[in-house]
Amino acid sequence: MVTAASTARPPIIVRQGDDYLFAWPDDGIQFRVSNVRDAHDALKCELTLESLREGERGVLAWEELNLKVGRSRAELGNRLKEFDEQIAWRLRLDALAIKVAELHRAGSPSVDLADVTYRAEVPYLLPLLLPDGETTVLFGDGSSGKSMFSQCLALSVATGRAIPGLEPPSRTGKVLALDYETRPETWARRIHRLAAALGVEPLPRGLVVYKAMLRPLAWQVADLRREVAEGNYALVILDSLVPACDGNPADAQVAAAVMNGMRSLETTSLIVGHITKEAALNGKKIPATIFGSQFFRNLARNSWYLTADEESVGPDRRATLEHKKANEDEQFRGRLRVTYGFSPGGPIAVSVGGAPLLDDGNGSTLRQRILTALAAGLDVPTRIAGHVYGRDVSREEVDTIGAKLRQMAGHEVLRVETLAPSTGRGNEQRWELKANVRVSKGERSPLGAGLGSEKANGVHDRSAFRSPLGSPPLSRTLTPPTGGAAANPNVRVSADEQRATGALRAPKDEEDDGRWNDDPF
Repeated sequence: MVTAASTARPPIIVRQGDDYLFAWPDDGIQFRVSNVRDAHDALKCELTLESLREGERGVLAWEELNLKVGRSRAELGNRLKEFDEQIAWRLRLDALAIKVAELHRAGSPSVDLADVTYRAEVPYLLPLLLPDGETTVLFGDGSSGKSMFSQCLALSVATGRAIPGLEPPSRTGKVLALDYETRPETWARRIHRLAAALGVEPLPRGLVVYKAMLRPLAWQVADLRREVAEGNYALVILDSLVPACDGNPADAQVAAAVMNGMRSLETTSLIVGHITKEAALNGKKIPATIFGSQFFRNLARNSWYLTADEESVGPDRRATLEHKKANEDEQFRGRLRVTYGFSPGGPIAVSVGGAPLLDDGNGSTLRQRILTALAAGLDVPTRIAGHVYGRDVSREEVDTIGAKLRQMAGHEVLRVETLAPSTGRGNEQRWELKANVRVSKGERSPLGAGLGSEKANGVHDRSAFRSPLGSPPLSRTLTPPTGGAAANPNVRVSADEQRATGALRAPKDEEDDGRWNDDPF
């Protein structure tokens, strides 16, 4: 006999993390299928029946069910008749069991790459630092400022505010913090102080969500996938790596479980990690690596190394950020200077120096500014950097220009010669435009200096250009400075920057360094 109940429309099926939702709107019911697992000859799951009817919304039943056994489904169907005798519960459960088994065994679907849409440039959630949709590891010694810097990145993504010295996020979104190290009160105190410095006061609700983690990540990843999917989080931060492991962090399988678990959240993630004991004790003598298995580095798509300046005292504390790995984009070869400005109980102002100038707001990219500087007769990175940034520049910014010139070499620029004594950093190499390269008419330097006239063939007449500081037209026979920063007024290298680029020592463990414990990182 065919009844109306047996001919109901197919369910609406939605996947949330590892859970499956089966909804029959006409019946006003929904099954949530969780914790699906193979167990010997069984396919078990946790089944939650929820009412979607007005005035009756809520959980009606919760059962553990062996989906393979028809008798189990029939017995559950008979028990569910007490909620509504008109629904063909056995038919609903049979359809659910067949589909769940199919989805559970199918895994991720195969995709034809010819049909995949993509962007030519690597997308970033936070330019330079966080590739969109990928996993980044931020690692360093205790008290280097990792947690506080990650919290500042979280605020930038959540609010859309740019950290001074960095670009704003490409989009804003909610942030989920998975914390193994402290308490919600500690995160709240830091977040509110950091937000005040960014001009976000009070902090709106729902932007940064905290979750205390007490068990290994692998034990909770199924629930986290559902929570991230339901919350539509743009960024998930894991602090920190070792407590998240289900076993020895030096074990490759343990490391892979954590990294794959974070990747399975299907959103941008930032993992905070530590360095090895040997690197922490021996400073620059041993290269700093992420503590644990090499697979932490291998499976990360992007990684940054943060070291504290031991000698920074007083209200401003400094650290150096180095780019250690980039899978999809060019690795940034310079060093970023991170400054934390503390005031007792007040805002914590974080700023970053030495970041590449990606866009000045008028669509002028770093590449375009370098081409303009070369067309103006500026031929060494120190002078080009002064033109590009329109101010005194640091050694890291000079390195950024040198790295970009080497990237452009052969396509748009030519290296003329390397001047002695060479530092190996690119700041004593002379460069010029290739003959067929055009520079857009009307481009201006950051200080507003004009670019002169164009020839009929589209190549600028260099003799008409003036430097951004208003000096007379530059000749191609200019002798670049060979005496470092002191020979060039556009370059300022302080003792702090010399330490950051050369002899910066690894910081002590956090508990041994009382200067940092006033505001522990």
